[in-house]
Order: sequence, then C-alpha cells, then structure tokens
Amino acid sequence: MSQLILQQKLRLTYKSALEKAIASAKETKRTTKYKLTDYDLKVRFNSYLANAEKINTNNQATVLVVKQAQRELTNAEKALNGKKLKVGRYDQLTMTEVQKVLRLGYNLVKTEHKGYVLPNIYNSKNNWQYVTDRPVWNFGKDSHFWLGYAAVDVKKKQPLNIKELAEESTKKPALKKLVKEYYGLKGNQYFIYNRQGKLVKKLKLKKEKVFKIRGHRIVKDQYMYQIGKNQYTPSLSFRWVIKK
Repeated sequence: MSQLILQQKLRLTYKSALEKAIASAKETKRTTKYKLTDYDLKVRFNSYLANAEKINTNNQATVLVVKQAQRELTNAEKALNGKKLKVGRYDQLTMTEVQKVLRLGYNLVKTEHKGYVLPNIYNSKNNWQYVTDRPVWNFGKDSHFWLGYAAVDVKKKQPLNIKELAEESTKKPALKKLVKEYYGLKGNQYFIYNRQGKLVKKLKLKKEKVFKIRGHRIVKDQYMYQIGKNQYTPSLSFRWVIKK
C-alpha cells in the first residue's frame, strides 16, 4: 500500500513538473526566441509540446512516460535559437544582412503554411528584386523596396516587417552613398559612334575601365551611353558601389 502511495506522489510530482513545462512552452511561443527559431527546431518543439499536452491529459500515463515528456519538452525549449539580427540601420542593410533577414522571415512564417514559402525583396511594382544587384538595400519608411514572401497556399505576396526580424543599432553608422558606376570589361571590344551614328572608333580595353556617363541618346534607333563630347557606345555594363 505504501508503495502505491509513493508511486502516486511521484506521479503527481512529475505531472506538476510537466504542467509547468507546458505553461513555460506556451509562454515561449509568444516570444521572438520562438518566432525566429530555425524551422526544424520549431517543428521539433511543437511536436514535443503536443505530445506533452496529450500525456498530461492521460490519467493512465506512467511516471516514466510523464518524466520523459517533460524532459523532451524542456530540452526542445532550451534548443530554440531565435533572435533578431543586429543591423546598423534599416535604410542601408548590406547584402549579407538581407540574406540573413530573408532566412529569419522564412523561420517566422513557414509553420503557418503548407508547402513552399519563398521570402523575397519586392519593389513598389511588386516585382521581385535580385539581391546580388545591389550592395545595400533601403527598408526604411521612405523606401520603395519591401520585404515579403510568396507561399503555395496564398494568392498574394505577403509582407514581412523588418522590425520583427532585425534590430537597428542605437548608434547608427553614417549613411553612405550608393552610386551607379558604368564600366568596360578587360578584353572586350567596344564600338564608339558620333552623334550622327557614324562609327568613329573600335576600342579594346587592356584593363577594366570606369566610364563617366554624361547622358543618353537614341542614335538610329539604338540606345547609347554618352561617354565623351561627341562619343557614344551601346554596350557598357554597370555596377553599384558604396561611397562615404
């Protein structure tokens, strides 16, 4: 009889510990730590939470089963690794920071959807932007770029709030200027025309060269970059560079 009483006390003790673990887990689900946790860890945590709730309502569950459920849930909660990304400023995120923000966006919303979820950058026309096209991105209040995602089970692109994913520095770094730079690649051949569209020079660069673009002009239905007083070329490349 005393052994049975002891077993009942042990069961009540571990049941109490399990209930506390469940309460703690539910509270954690409201936090950034849970919301931004890696997707696989979040799935594992939710699985153990569901199992713990099921065992907690089972009056026939043994002490060993109750103890194991509490331990698994507690360990899964400790493994959660979600936290906001520290960035310099929202209106000038680096390409690396954007990649990390998109990953956090995936962690944030993936469990809400069945099937694929694809976080991306969009412009004011809702067109997808290539992250590698620019070294810095503006997600400040006046930007025409915005974070969002597409999912198989929703028709429209859904927004992501940068402030839920990243935390701006209290001491912002100085704003840098993003400029477009036109250049010719080493070894490529370039054709230079005058204002009337006559070929005046064939240019093969021995090394990469930066050109200052003075303007643009349509010459004989061809879009041209003006690179001199009366010199135009149709074939320059461009890149973004950051200047202080």
